[in-house]
Amino acid sequence: MTLNPWLPDDWDGIRFRLRWRGRPLHVAVDRTHVELLLGGPAGGSEEVVVSGEAVSLTAGEPVRIVRRR
Repeated sequence: MTLNPWLPDDWDGIRFRLRWRGRPLHVAVDRTHVELLLGGPAGGSEEVVVSGEAVSLTAGEPVRIVRRR
């Protein structure tokens, strides 16, 4: 999965949930950060790409990434 987060000028942020390979993935985007939280059984992991950078996710461990403008 590849995410290239951006926000309209008049938005402060957005949060949404989706399902990736059978696991819930919570995504929160604001002006400065992207936060990802993979759900599902403990110890499970997935890799995603955020703004061109590979990010490893482990279920139950939030990952906070500084957004590039």
